[in-house]
Amino acid sequence: MDGTEPSDDLKKGEASRPPPFLRFIKSCNTRTRLLLACLTVWLYFESFFCICAIITPIGVREDLMFTVFVLGNIASGKSTACRYLESHGAMLIDLDELAKSLYVPGSDIVNALAEEFGWDILDEEGGIRRSILASRAFASPDSVARLNDLVHPVLIEQLSLRILDPVCCTVSSPRYPFAVVEVSAPTGFEDAFGLADEILVISAPLAVRRGRAIHRGMEPSDFDARSACQPDEASLCNLASTVIDNAAGDNSLFEQLDAWLVRHGFGDVVDKEEVDA
Repeated sequence: MDGTEPSDDLKKGEASRPPPFLRFIKSCNTRTRLLLACLTVWLYFESFFCICAIITPIGVREDLMFTVFVLGNIASGKSTACRYLESHGAMLIDLDELAKSLYVPGSDIVNALAEEFGWDILDEEGGIRRSILASRAFASPDSVARLNDLVHPVLIEQLSLRILDPVCCTVSSPRYPFAVVEVSAPTGFEDAFGLADEILVISAPLAVRRGRAIHRGMEPSDFDARSACQPDEASLCNLASTVIDNAAGDNSLFEQLDAWLVRHGFGDVVDKEEVDA
């Protein structure tokens, strides 16, 4: 024996010793052992629910609520279309209103907006002065992008909670046949499009939309500033699965929406309303 190899007795002794983790457990007091046991159980079930979270959207997507994102530039008729679909059974989520609901005084997002656009956007109670925020956030495409960078991550999280079933291994029936998400500012929001089954665009030419907005009382300069921050009609339509032409601004909008409802299996709601009428 030259001293470089351990003896057989030493090898047997090391093999008989418990692993380091078990030796650590034996050295812990009762309270520490209990905490470690709770941690082990938590880690086990967390993995279980994570698997369910992955399997559920993939394996039973057909049982989840059908979701359509409705896009449209200012004065396109997008809001009219969304309200019409809501009257035909949809759960309507207005992203603008959802974003406003996040502006809780003292919240991280409110403080971040104040840091970015000036503390004078806050009122005496710490709430957002929306007119001041809008005037600064929509002043240029760059300022819109800065607003989106702050708001969109939180907005996507909250939207997901509203349109996706709770994470579990059983699927509950949705309370609505389908969901409609009204998207006024799609630029920078493309990351959320994966939540939608379909992207529907309500389209009308710029000149038509400008005339409508001015007729409703909007200042031409205000329309021009807001429109400059929005995508052109061709780019917007390229995002769509379906495009509805609302250039005429008449009942043809509703006729096209009725056809869309029938095509997606929601026509029974339309038929019922016609019978009730």
